[in-house]
Amino acid sequence: MKTLFAFIVTCFFFSETFSQAPVFALPPESYYINRGFNFIQVKDGYLGITLLYNSKKYGNQTNGVAVVNYNNKMVKLGENPLSEGKSVYSDFKPQLVKGNKIWLITGEFANKFGRQGDIRATEIVPETYKEGASKIIVTSDELKELEKHYDVKRVIIKSSPNLKYHCLFYGHPSDEKFFIACLNSDFDPVWKREKQLEKTDFHQVSDVSINDEGEIVTVTIAKSVATITKYDVKGSAVDQQLNFGSAEPAFIDILQSRSGKTYIGGTIFKDSKLQNAVFIANLEKDNLINSIKQLDIPGIILERLAKDGLAKTDDKKNGLTGRYIHSELVEQSDGKIKLVTETTYADKQEPNNNFMGFGGLLITNFSNEENPFSLIPKFVVEMNSWPRINQFVAVPSQNYITVIYSDNDQNINIDLKERQKPLNGRANAALYAATIDNNGVIKRDIFSTMSKDLKGTAEFWIQTYLANKQ
Repeated sequence: MKTLFAFIVTCFFFSETFSQAPVFALPPESYYINRGFNFIQVKDGYLGITLLYNSKKYGNQTNGVAVVNYNNKMVKLGENPLSEGKSVYSDFKPQLVKGNKIWLITGEFANKFGRQGDIRATEIVPETYKEGASKIIVTSDELKELEKHYDVKRVIIKSSPNLKYHCLFYGHPSDEKFFIACLNSDFDPVWKREKQLEKTDFHQVSDVSINDEGEIVTVTIAKSVATITKYDVKGSAVDQQLNFGSAEPAFIDILQSRSGKTYIGGTIFKDSKLQNAVFIANLEKDNLINSIKQLDIPGIILERLAKDGLAKTDDKKNGLTGRYIHSELVEQSDGKIKLVTETTYADKQEPNNNFMGFGGLLITNFSNEENPFSLIPKFVVEMNSWPRINQFVAVPSQNYITVIYSDNDQNINIDLKERQKPLNGRANAALYAATIDNNGVIKRDIFSTMSKDLKGTAEFWIQTYLANKQ
């Protein structure tokens, strides 16, 4: 018997359900969790990639890449190492992308110090899952100015809904310089250049996207101001600023709708006492922003997070901390847009104890006036280590979304009215799937316990789960 959690703004209740699981839509092209590996659907199954870990060279991990062929139930049929498995790839995360063909995007080492070399697109033949033509799409010289700092770089590759255009972002999200490129379906550059942001105390490149016309949109955050930049097909840029006043946007996502509309949305961090909000807006063709809808997160949700020990409403501790929040807009097949936000909590009063907690997943249905918020309680904490963020995948269906996330396997059997248990040495990390319908009703399911004796990545288990739900 499964337990589900339903939240209504005016009341708070729990119930049980035996409803049948929804029919899942295929995951978006190049979906991934935590910047992991992705899978592309082909005629009779899927193609995926895996790293071939080799020895360290010059203090850096040297990697090879293999393409893996699966049937439609994610049973492995074969594997083909690229470049004969040679250690030629850097720690640039390789990614499969579908254009007019299937392309594998990889990065190479520039020198023995591990600096980023050329970024390459290699054709992958679906019938043989072997490599075909290969081309350099960004040279190491073009990235030279960005490589003066040893900060870990972020790579974002997005495709237009019609798969005719692709964009590539390379840079640190909090750096003033980044590299951006527009590529056609053959992965030939349409334009590319380095971008310099204005000097600010703190800024963040929050998201990058591209539409069916090849126009790229970026969102950068500097304190209370979000700058939305649209690049046309020649690379000319137009800026539009959205000022949140005394509040600060925590994370802003961009969604290219199947209807051709562009949405921006995310979480607004209003103060340290958890007075937070979520918002969604339309970005029009002339780059103007309209139809802004803002919803305050109700106190009952914040109280629930506090009950789990992952949020406080006093001045000592912060919940839904802006710096580590990740939000994602999702479009269902019925056209409804939902926002998934992973809540985080940090203890800033303990300088010798770096504490970061990951609380519930907050789902906002902007189309539901009476019941816009649902909360999936979970409890994952990290002590004295850098936090792991973006630990969920949101997959749309007809009138549901399914959020796949990690948690403690003990929590699946806990009544959702009770405090969730923290992940520790006596518990196993688990992968959950939770479905959320248009009424805010949640149904949870545990489908994998990621213990040490299990083989395969979380990405593999997620894709297997999705493939078998088709």
